[in-house]
Amino acid sequence: EIGYFGGISEGYRLPQTIDQKVVTKSKKSKTIELNYKEVVFITGKPVEMEGTLSIQSKGRVDDDVDNGTYDEVYTIKIENPLTKEESLERKITFETRYYKVKQDHMTQVIKDSTPKKWTETVRINGKQYTLDSDKSRFIKSMIEDYTPGVQYYSGKLSTEAHYINGDERVVVCLEGPLYGYEQPWSKTETQDLQFIVKSQGGEKNWEMAGTITPSVITKKTLKYYQTPNLPHSLEGTYEEIMENHGGLLYTITSHHPDLSPKQKKGSLSVPSFNIFEILKAPKNLDFLKGHFAEEDIKKLYSMNILDENPVFFKPNQAMPRSQYVKALCRAMNIPIEEIETKKTSRRSKEQVQPQIFADVSPNHPEYPYIMAAHKAQLIQGDGAYFYPERPITREEAFVIFVRILGLERLGLDPTPRTPFVDDAYIAPWAKRDLYAAYNLGLIKGNPEGKILPKNWLSKAEAAALTNRLIDYLRSDMLRDYRALQY
Repeated sequence: EIGYFGGISEGYRLPQTIDQKVVTKSKKSKTIELNYKEVVFITGKPVEMEGTLSIQSKGRVDDDVDNGTYDEVYTIKIENPLTKEESLERKITFETRYYKVKQDHMTQVIKDSTPKKWTETVRINGKQYTLDSDKSRFIKSMIEDYTPGVQYYSGKLSTEAHYINGDERVVVCLEGPLYGYEQPWSKTETQDLQFIVKSQGGEKNWEMAGTITPSVITKKTLKYYQTPNLPHSLEGTYEEIMENHGGLLYTITSHHPDLSPKQKKGSLSVPSFNIFEILKAPKNLDFLKGHFAEEDIKKLYSMNILDENPVFFKPNQAMPRSQYVKALCRAMNIPIEEIETKKTSRRSKEQVQPQIFADVSPNHPEYPYIMAAHKAQLIQGDGAYFYPERPITREEAFVIFVRILGLERLGLDPTPRTPFVDDAYIAPWAKRDLYAAYNLGLIKGNPEGKILPKNWLSKAEAAALTNRLIDYLRSDMLRDYRALQY
């Protein structure tokens, strides 16, 4: 979404709550257009240009096959805002080949992208540079790690673009790693690129080197607005704000006495118009006044993560495993549409719905969510049984948290000793995940230093923990990535 030539876009938005409620037909070919900026070094001096980046996807990774190919078309049209006579037009069609590697609680996708067609024209300083596509090279190789709740990715790109301007030949080389993640509450991508520009055959031969670090972030924040002291049916409302921002830093590292300090080091920014959404106002929750989880429960009702009739919601009641899984599926936007469609279509009424767990029939109210969580490798159950009505224990809940994040490796060895006083009561299969959750700051233990692993989780505690997970995904995870970038 920021291109692969050292530029930066505003990034595309994350799904909103209304997107889950209003279903639109998906198209096989999808095009998005983003505001875009790039620094052009082809003349030996940095020239900042701005315009648009259009990405047309002609396919994607197929969920039902283990390998395949698809095409994407990147079209960039930018110009110097100070003089419209300087511009760049680039159109490149990528063919991406991929294959999948499936592991416990995650699926990895390996991708290689190369250009099928590449055209580019740069008009700058009264000159026109045309891409020599026969000599130009581009390759991008990536690995995407699909955990139940977060998609991580990292890879490397390398490009060698040859340009012709009469007798002058300019070669622009760009290479470096890219990495990032995407999940329902925030996402980010960073590229750490090194560039070399060489010119021969012109008025004089020259060479330039430097670094470019483009990055983009998108996050959701939640704010509460109290209704003024007026006759009104609503006490207050929650507003969810979508923030997008792209930024770029560049530094020319080679010696160029003809360039000013400002030209040798600079930055670009592409802020986006923030999108906001008013969420539903939770009602009939006055009985929560003063409860430690009052705000957490109201937030989850507002975000449609909890939907139990408030009349029957008992905050101190044990949280059933099935309802806990349902809440997490909604919190992580795990798709269940396919299963729900099968249940409501006329043709499929005659078909037998798959039943993974002997105690979860297709008639169970949480069947779609349990099946979706199983498909996402979030849950496994106990052999052939899931025990949907059994209260979930604290250690079970924490293990699912870490599986959502896909960060089990932070637990070090399979059975570490955790820092909790009651470590001996933690099941061996849960120790690694609880240690990881502790390292992430998701769990801390009570004032006595205990985690109480076998205790049942109340609905209020489940709401507080789920909201803590969302806050981590909104802010803390993004902050950790940003700390590495600056």
